[in-house]
Amino acid sequence: MLQKRKNNLLKSIYVALLLMVVLIISACSTDNDTTSTGAEAETSENKSENSDDTADAGNSVTLKVSHFVSPQHGYHTDVLEPFAEEIAELTDERVTAEIYPGAALGDATAQYEMTTTGVADLSYAIQAYNPGKFPLTSVADLPFIAETPEKATDLIGDLYDKFPEIQEEYADNKVLWLFGIDSDQILTTEKPIDSVEDLQGLKISTPSPASNEVVEAWGATPVFMPMDEVYEAMQRGVVDGRMGPYSGVANFQLNEVTDYITEGDFYTTNFVISMNKNVWESLSQEDQGAINSVIDKYKALSADVYASDAARGKDLAEETGIEINVLSEEDKEEFEEALDPIHNNWVEEMESEGLPGLEVHEEALRISEEY
Repeated sequence: MLQKRKNNLLKSIYVALLLMVVLIISACSTDNDTTSTGAEAETSENKSENSDDTADAGNSVTLKVSHFVSPQHGYHTDVLEPFAEEIAELTDERVTAEIYPGAALGDATAQYEMTTTGVADLSYAIQAYNPGKFPLTSVADLPFIAETPEKATDLIGDLYDKFPEIQEEYADNKVLWLFGIDSDQILTTEKPIDSVEDLQGLKISTPSPASNEVVEAWGATPVFMPMDEVYEAMQRGVVDGRMGPYSGVANFQLNEVTDYITEGDFYTTNFVISMNKNVWESLSQEDQGAINSVIDKYKALSADVYASDAARGKDLAEETGIEINVLSEEDKEEFEEALDPIHNNWVEEMESEGLPGLEVHEEALRISEEY
């Protein structure tokens, strides 16, 4: 009996000791959890502070810059590349750019829409490649509104600044700058164009709805296509010619497929450099300010590059042996008279759509005369 009592006592002591060990381990675990929670809180606080610091510095972004011309084109080498380099420098590398030339991200006609949808962050686009999207902007594409890149650039910029209705046409994206290039001439294969009658029945490639009306008014058949398709179309005889600028002769080797040029400075084509709105708004005010600070510089440079390319294109045409017919003012009158209704039709169409066509057109003419 005594031995049994001893055994029970030992069991009780053993159980008590076991309970004490369990309690000690539990207490230590609680302390560790408390310490861990405190450390995590401290780490979270530090992360929050670091995030605030990053926000103050501005979000870093590498812009996908898209265009449809070659990497040897003057706009790539003399405008877009220097622009990207300067923006990176001004923003301490927070805003950098990767340029995709030669329609690598999408067709020439899709550039503006690609920026809207985010396929590209920034693009070099022709408004006329988007029929119906920029109705009031198209006043700058009308015949004899502008003859030089400098004049075309000043004109479209002034109109944009003056009319909220024109600004609204670009509401999808952030406009960086607008510009115009050198004016279109008549480039043909096999047949010289000395009069409107010479154009009867020819198929002429065009860059825009406005130029379609020009070609139709002269009795030819317009065939819309972007510039990067023109060389092959002229080479294969799909079209008999192109309404195109001298800069296109230089940058798209059109001297190789052109036999005759009728020089009349008939109208110009306008471009827009725009950025995806969400990407723009994600940038800090400091980085937006850095970009805004150089816009006028690159807008002017855009005109300069095309003026230089126009001179180079004409020299190349002469060197190639292309026959150039420079229309005198008297000879040009026949071409102008055939196009007079286009201006009135444009105003009527805009007004019928509830847009200030008459006011915009009158202002465009005033600016044209001023410059």
